Amino acid sequence: MIQVWGGKPNQSFDKMFPIKFWFVMSVATGYCVWLLFSPDRVAMMMATEPAEIARLSRFLYFRGWFLLIMIISTIYFYSKDKYIAIYSSFCFMLGSMNLVFDLFNVYGANLSRPTPELTILLIIRVAALCTMYSIVRHSGRVPEVKDRFNVFLPFRR
Repeated sequence: MIQVWGGKPNQSFDKMFPIKFWFVMSVATGYCVWLLFSPDRVAMMMATEPAEIARLSRFLYFRGWFLLIMIISTIYFYSKDKYIAIYSSFCFMLGSMNLVFDLFNVYGANLSRPTPELTILLIIRVAALCTMYSIVRHSGRVPEVKDRFNVFLPFRR
């Protein structure tokens, strides 16, 4: 299935790939730091009952550690040129499932009375997922290893 999505031998690489990668990594790192260092504050934004805040706080702290492991492994696979298409597909599917899970379990109470912060949070998550889909779609057009982390690659001639 993913063979069709790969690049053709005569196709050039995607110059925007490093920017897409760093956008997704910066969003994930921001969420990771937020969940690891202030899970109680995030839980208080999402729930009002003390028991629910405690449960949600523990869950979000675990999610932060899981996200940190995913960020480290994503950077490793991307830098070593190992299974980029498979791993980015896995990350896209996992991110999609987490968003749907969070809509019902984490954001459930807040969706009836959405705040601007929640709307921005959801827009950022959907934008990161769309960018992740683009990464999956163009995984056969990854730049050379020396240019993978170069965010100025689109400006080079």
